[in-house]
Amino acid sequence: MGLPLPEQPERARPRGDDRRRAAGPGAALSRRDDRLPPARRRRTHLVRQGHERRLRRYRGRCGRRLYDRALAARPQGRGPDHPAITDPRRDVSSAIDVALTAGDILLGRWGERGAGLRTKTTDTDIVLDADRAAEDAAVGIVRTTYPADAVLAEEGSSGTGTSGRTWYIDPLDGTVNYFYGLPHFAAAVACEDADGLVCGVVLDVWRQELFAAIRGGGAWSFDEHAMHEVGGLAALREEWSTERGHRLGTTRLSDVAHALVATGFAYAPAARDEQARILNGVLGRIRDIRRFGSAQLDLASVAAGKMDAYFESVDKPWDWKAGALLVREAGGRVTELEQKRPGQPHIVASGAVVHDALVALIRNAVQSH
Repeated sequence: MGLPLPEQPERARPRGDDRRRAAGPGAALSRRDDRLPPARRRRTHLVRQGHERRLRRYRGRCGRRLYDRALAARPQGRGPDHPAITDPRRDVSSAIDVALTAGDILLGRWGERGAGLRTKTTDTDIVLDADRAAEDAAVGIVRTTYPADAVLAEEGSSGTGTSGRTWYIDPLDGTVNYFYGLPHFAAAVACEDADGLVCGVVLDVWRQELFAAIRGGGAWSFDEHAMHEVGGLAALREEWSTERGHRLGTTRLSDVAHALVATGFAYAPAARDEQARILNGVLGRIRDIRRFGSAQLDLASVAAGKMDAYFESVDKPWDWKAGALLVREAGGRVTELEQKRPGQPHIVASGAVVHDALVALIRNAVQSH
């Protein structure tokens, strides 16, 4: 048996230069000490500061979530000296609520859709009781939800605001189709601020297909049947979500000669004569023309890639702004042309690739005699 070794006295672990001397020349030291430059050596107070920074970031994230929740429940109107705080997701949900409400009224009056028939600008430009009822309900929602925002609607409802934002409402786009019982008409809503269009919604009332876009958030379509499990399109009234939506995209056609183009016609006879002249200069240089009777649904079709392009003389903001945002957010382009005579095109919308050629074709047709 060997003799027991004597116990070694416990010594403090050498650090820094002491460790170097103890280890001898050429010995490797830990990265935690002398092998690192002074600026990179670990310091207890720096570790503590890093923890505090992480804690501040965590609190910031929690704070933003709480802010978002408070923002969704906050009244919008606060007077001219205190601009309204807005949330685009809340705005688009409100626009969807407006469109669905108008659509419900139109469908509810389908059996008596001819009631209250009157004319406006010409004998063929009509307005119905269903128009007015849908507009009253739609405008009421906006004024209640956003009391500081301005409102401009097709049948004359309007209201000034102090927030710098304006809502454009067309409760029934395609009135003649609706009057004749043709199942192709829409309810459309758009909101605009100083930076441009915030959101746009177009509802194909009969098919219950909804098209919606948020500035910078893309354009989407939603189908009532596809959303049946979550409560249908009405679920989007409460919370904007693209989970069950279909992302829209315009066609990538490059040859204008192959373009399928939608258009529409004015009510005034002189404007129609001008449109016929322009159409004569376009029709032989494209694939074909389609005329469905709803400008907003035409624009939605361009955004969805169902049509290559659209042009028309529509000049009222409620007639085209919602659909224009759909096209832009779907990757397309929209150009506003100067109208020198009634009936001349004002809006040209298409996929981005063919757009310049289409605009040039239409301008040439306008200038030809």
